[in-house]
Amino acid sequence: MATAVNPFNGGQALSAEAVANGIKGFTGKTGAEVADWAQRNGLTQDQFAQVFGSTAQQVADTGYGTATGLVEGAKKKIFNGTSWVDSAAPVTASPGIVSNAMAASAPAPAPAPRPPPQQATVTNWNVDPSKTTQSLTQGIVNSDGVLMQQARGQGLMQANERGLINSSLGIGAAQGAVLDRAVDIGGRDANMYAQAGQFNANAANQGSIFNAGQANTWDNNQLERDFRSSERGAAQAFQAGETAKQQAFTSGENFKQQAFTGGQNKQQQDFNAAENAKQQALAASESTKQQAFTSAEKEKDRQLTIDQYKLDTATRATAAAVEQTYKTQLNNDNQLNDQYKLYVNALYNIDSDQNLGDEAKRDLKYQQAIAFESFAKIRNLKLDLDFSGQYARAASAPPAAPVAEPRSAPTEPNVV
Repeated sequence: MATAVNPFNGGQALSAEAVANGIKGFTGKTGAEVADWAQRNGLTQDQFAQVFGSTAQQVADTGYGTATGLVEGAKKKIFNGTSWVDSAAPVTASPGIVSNAMAASAPAPAPAPRPPPQQATVTNWNVDPSKTTQSLTQGIVNSDGVLMQQARGQGLMQANERGLINSSLGIGAAQGAVLDRAVDIGGRDANMYAQAGQFNANAANQGSIFNAGQANTWDNNQLERDFRSSERGAAQAFQAGETAKQQAFTSGENFKQQAFTGGQNKQQQDFNAAENAKQQALAASESTKQQAFTSAEKEKDRQLTIDQYKLDTATRATAAAVEQTYKTQLNNDNQLNDQYKLYVNALYNIDSDQNLGDEAKRDLKYQQAIAFESFAKIRNLKLDLDFSGQYARAASAPPAAPVAEPRSAPTEPNVV
């Protein structure tokens, strides 16, 4: 099972996409919030500096990544998407991102206070002293108009018919006739004024009541509209806050995932490169050994051929013996060459077996080398290389095992 790795791969440089997501996720956050998240997720000083466009020394000066922690002056700073500002400064969000999730969670503004209900204005109908029967009668009498003169004349005529024209009764009759006529006229006028005043007061009161009702109805409707608008604003502010929180969380997760993926890819690339280097080194080593062995065998053949041509005809018998020795030697060399091919194939199969560890592979190679050297020793064949010495342990080596039957290799070495 693979072990967990630092998602930021021990401080390796972040990709441009990872930096952009980091800036988006950190926008609107305080220095304390950013430092807490970064430390929990293994962000190094170099990576921290890469995200915010500064240097590792500048990051260290803020206290991030040190034993003492973030300095007080940096904790309350807010990252506005481009720079660190004081907490009282406005925060500029990245496009499409609500930068400060805490601002979205602020309570919605309270609705406007309800105005007091409209009161109807009461119009009082007050009696005008000048419009009373008394005042009007007095005015009519005092005016001494034609009607009053006629009433006085009729009263005097009636008194004269009774022979009382010059008496006090005659004068009283004339005055009574005048007052009767004046009271009749003044009473009718006073009643007319009273009816007009009462009508006007009733009309004014009804109009005031109607207007107050209309105003109160409008105020109630406006309050209802204000309440609904406030509710919609609160719902929109809440939704914006939730959206901002989700976007900030998603940006942070994307940032971590990209950094983690980059680290995994780098580890895989390093592992593949190491394996390829090992295979290339092994192939180069085996190729060098094969070339050395082939060159030695060819030199032997060449030298032997030269020696044969130097033989004198007088020593043909000796030459025949030498020839027989040569054939025997050649046969032994061929057998040794075949055995060497088997030995090389066995080494190839051991190296190709991924179920074996390095120590097990060395022990098996050592056994194959001992077997190959034993084969040569039995036939009195001298080997120019110490095959077993390169795989021997410091302690006593295990006993030699018989040469294993090799599996077919991709390319069999051509040994002459």
